[in-house]
Amino acid sequence: PESVDVAVGALLAVAEHRPRSRGTALEHLLAATINTDAVIRDAAVRAVARLAQRVAAAKDTIHAFAAARLAELGDHVADRKAAAAIVIRLTPLPLALAESDTSVLDDIVSVYPKMEAPTKVALHAAMSDLIRTLGMRSEGILRIIRAYPAGGEPLVIHMITVLTEKGAPSMQLLGILRQLYFASDREAATNQEGDMEVEPATEPRGRHDARVIACILPSLRKQEILDELGRVVALPSTLQRTALVRLLTSTLPPVQPAELLVRLHTLRTSEAVTQRKILEAINVCLARRDVYKQQVLAVVLQRLVALDPIPLLFMRTAMQVLQMYPRITSFLMGLLASFVARGAFREPKLWHGFCMCCAMSQPHSFPVLLRLPRDKLLDFLREYPKLR
Repeated sequence: PESVDVAVGALLAVAEHRPRSRGTALEHLLAATINTDAVIRDAAVRAVARLAQRVAAAKDTIHAFAAARLAELGDHVADRKAAAAIVIRLTPLPLALAESDTSVLDDIVSVYPKMEAPTKVALHAAMSDLIRTLGMRSEGILRIIRAYPAGGEPLVIHMITVLTEKGAPSMQLLGILRQLYFASDREAATNQEGDMEVEPATEPRGRHDARVIACILPSLRKQEILDELGRVVALPSTLQRTALVRLLTSTLPPVQPAELLVRLHTLRTSEAVTQRKILEAINVCLARRDVYKQQVLAVVLQRLVALDPIPLLFMRTAMQVLQMYPRITSFLMGLLASFVARGAFREPKLWHGFCMCCAMSQPHSFPVLLRLPRDKLLDFLREYPKLR
């Protein structure tokens, strides 16, 4: 390492102070920035990044070399291990340059859509520290998020995720993301000519892409969150969980935990918002026992049983709550009595859950069972003969 520092330092001194020999010295330094030896590579990257700031005459050559290395990332690399190795070797210089000159980000974003998936994943990991260093107030970062090319969505989502991982977005970033997500809704409402609505030729990128708002969910207005909750639920599991946990653990959540859980039970299923995805979201919430204490869940159950119709997932959640907080049994029996009084047991799916819940909570459920019509009580006893 010491000999490397001496050699790199000598080349840097030549490039910096001897114009006639600068080209040769710079050529050697640039070659060293992509060396397979990490010690040599890191030392050369630091030297070249310093040179780019100090010697204007060398800047264009350095940036051109960095851009050429980024272009190589567009080559097809199917193997994840090989992609990671190439990213580790080719990106340190461009990323180092980007710390002081964010125009390099444009080169990264322009080649990004041409990359194979393993290369993109490796690049995300490599860029995380740079994104944190630049921060959400960086004009370069904001420029990319505001106007990224088609195919650049995953990189922008990664930027947003990293920027907001430890706190709320700045007002400027929030404004850009709101514009990115909701803009075309406003355009559709205002882009009128006479009686004819004029549709944009192409839908803005980011329009209703729930990945855009998943990271900033706690910063949205209450009604916006409730309106977009279905799209958040439809996200891949990791993103869905991240979005919901950020909302639940925010200091001043726009939607209270009880209201959020009730809303999840009333979401309409669709091709994207399947019952499995809704159950997944409910489980994410219930796993946060620090948020969903017994008192909160009592409110949730009370609101759910008061709905008309009672959500099909009510009984499933009631059984989960009963397992989490056995002391809620007496309160739950009161709700089940109301359930029987309303005749909600006539819905087959609710009836099945009701029977399971009563079997779980016996003998406390016996007074509730005795409220059933005779035929339904017999049905229950046939299904659970040990309780005769």
